[in-house]
Amino acid sequence: MRNLKPLRIVKLNTTGELGQLIEEAKCMGGLTHFLAAGTGNYLLNNLPVVTEKDISETALPEKIIYLKLELGKYRSINDFIINNGEYIILEVPHDIASEPHPYHIFHTYINFMDTGKGYASLDSALIGLLAYKYQGTNSQAGEMFERMLEMNKKNTEISETGDGKDGTN
Repeated sequence: MRNLKPLRIVKLNTTGELGQLIEEAKCMGGLTHFLAAGTGNYLLNNLPVVTEKDISETALPEKIIYLKLELGKYRSINDFIINNGEYIILEVPHDIASEPHPYHIFHTYINFMDTGKGYASLDSALIGLLAYKYQGTNSQAGEMFERMLEMNKKNTEISETGDGKDGTN
């Protein structure tokens, strides 16, 4: 299993703003900087330096708010939180979908860290999270597992026939 250190999501005591801590390397001074939610790309020199007395730890609901702020223009319509935030899946409508059948992306996080992966179904997202946790970002285990279960075949059958004859509705 890979060592996935949880993302430290905190709140500034002065403003209540949510963000994460970015630590400099010891050779660069070892300072701790605050990166506000939704900031995107940044230069370390432009971020405020904070100490432990400037920040407060956040509870699970605040951490989920932080993740939603990081989505930017996208808005989560369903949140799936497993094992007190060890695994998080945010269901997000995809805006480039064609009408009348828009689709959703299931965006995944482990220990509040963005995996950088999105999936077409909740089932695939759950499998993908486990593959990512145990084998890393380039793992093909999730895809192989789906093939083994013939998940792709069932999804194709449902979308092609739409009549539920495959045992599902």
